Amino acid sequence: MQREWSALGQIGELAMFGEPFLPHPTGPLSKPGGKAAAAGGLFGFGKKKDAESKGEVPEWEKPLQPIILDYEFFRFILQFPGLNEAPLKFWQERIQPFFDSFAERGFSTTRERSEITKRRLLSLAFTRILGTYTSTCVTALGDSSPLRPDASLMKRVDSLFPGTQENMFRLLFRSKAAQAKRDGKPGYASWVAIVESYEGRDGGEDYTILTTVLAQKDRPLYAVVRSWKAFESFADKLDRIAERHGDLGLPALPPEVENDGPPDRLTLQRYLRLVVLGLSNPPSKLDDQQGLSKARVQLERFLLDKPEKLSNRDRRDLLKTAERDDRKLERERRLWIKAGARIRYLRTTWCQYRDALIAGEELQQSFALLKNIPRSTICRRCTATPRSGRASGSPTTCTSSSSPRPTRPRSSTCSSPSTSSSRTACSRRRCASSTRRS
Repeated sequence: MQREWSALGQIGELAMFGEPFLPHPTGPLSKPGGKAAAAGGLFGFGKKKDAESKGEVPEWEKPLQPIILDYEFFRFILQFPGLNEAPLKFWQERIQPFFDSFAERGFSTTRERSEITKRRLLSLAFTRILGTYTSTCVTALGDSSPLRPDASLMKRVDSLFPGTQENMFRLLFRSKAAQAKRDGKPGYASWVAIVESYEGRDGGEDYTILTTVLAQKDRPLYAVVRSWKAFESFADKLDRIAERHGDLGLPALPPEVENDGPPDRLTLQRYLRLVVLGLSNPPSKLDDQQGLSKARVQLERFLLDKPEKLSNRDRRDLLKTAERDDRKLERERRLWIKAGARIRYLRTTWCQYRDALIAGEELQQSFALLKNIPRSTICRRCTATPRSGRASGSPTTCTSSSSPRPTRPRSSTCSSPSTSSSRTACSRRRCASSTRRS
């Protein structure tokens, strides 16, 4: 579609659409018998004149056969109320010469100017809009079919903004979270947070990990320091266990960022929390329990071996950091939920409008509504007296209230214009009315 939009800048492109356009270019230079044809052989125009004498179309450029825009034009533009009754002169003497004369001017392109031109920007915008209609009307086949996110894919996207570990557990394991709430249990073995990241002795990145063991009654708190290499070793061990004993449904370790080193600590924190939740709630169809036991042992060693000794002040500061991170993650989750609800609403509304427009109902209903509005809704006071710049009797926008205007009480004094003839006529009517009453 983008190539077809760009092809509209070529001479004779509208001739490829067929009726109601002429089968040849209609610009001042490119039309048959135009200025270019009369120029003789100068700059090679003589060949074009010879081609015209044989009844052939001059080869200015090779127009692109518009497949998508041809469908859009005949399906929507020619069916638009008002345009569907436009005469052939409108298309052949106004629209087509305008496009061909515009193409003959040879404006610089985006590639020549090394910047995006306004024409290019408009074509990109129209491509985005019309692509929605085309993907609905014309179904793509094979590998070019559009990707439609399913429930599992949207669930993975939502896991990028999980909030706290508790909200992550509710998001990934809804039924088990409800059961754990009824039983009054946490639903997972430990709470994990990465509260610090700094450069280690070997020049790599080190992380301080806090772990609260929820399976024990006193819920002890452990603080360990693990390097990025330790994370990679831990992930490799889990992968080897999965190869031998079957997939456990655990996430992959986030890769290093190019030219930036290991991922940030909150990304690794999300990875560790997913591993804890996955091993605490294994798949129900897991056949080999030995692999699950080995993976849990590796997790315990990674989170609990060689703990650091912390003072009460350091412990309190690290817990405050973890709470601050959780509040930040919770704000991001709420913002994502709000944005997702708005996007779903817009997607639903857009789909309804698009389907109605493609079915031809939306335009007919809109124009039928405008056609059926009674003329009595136009205020007569706005058309009674001509104003400056408007013709007499032409409708204007009414600025009065919708409520009826209060009538002025009649008096015996005539309010007609102060001319002698008007006063005489008014007095005669008043005398006649008094005679009838008597």
